[in-house]
Amino acid sequence: MRQICVIFSFDYTMTLKFCQHFVMEDDQMIDNKSRFTLRVEPELLEKLGYIAEYEGRTKNRELEQLIKRRIREFESEHGEIPAP
Repeated sequence: MRQICVIFSFDYTMTLKFCQHFVMEDDQMIDNKSRFTLRVEPELLEKLGYIAEYEGRTKNRELEQLIKRRIREFESEHGEIPAP
C-alpha cells in the first residue's frame, strides 16, 4: 500500500492536504473504494451538485455523507448492521 499526498494552495491563505491510500496492482494504482453506478434524473443530479458545491464537497462526497447519515439513523433505530 502506498500513500499519495497532494497539496493544494488557494490564494496563499489556505492550504489543503489530501492523502489517499492506494494499492498497487500490476503497477496500476487502485484506490480502496468500491464503485457503484447510479442512474438518476438529470434535475436531481444538478440539485445534488448545487448542494454539494454549497457545502464545499464533490457530488460523490455529498452522496457518501448522505449514505453515512442514513446508516446512522437506521442503526440508531434498529441496531447495528452486522459487518459482512
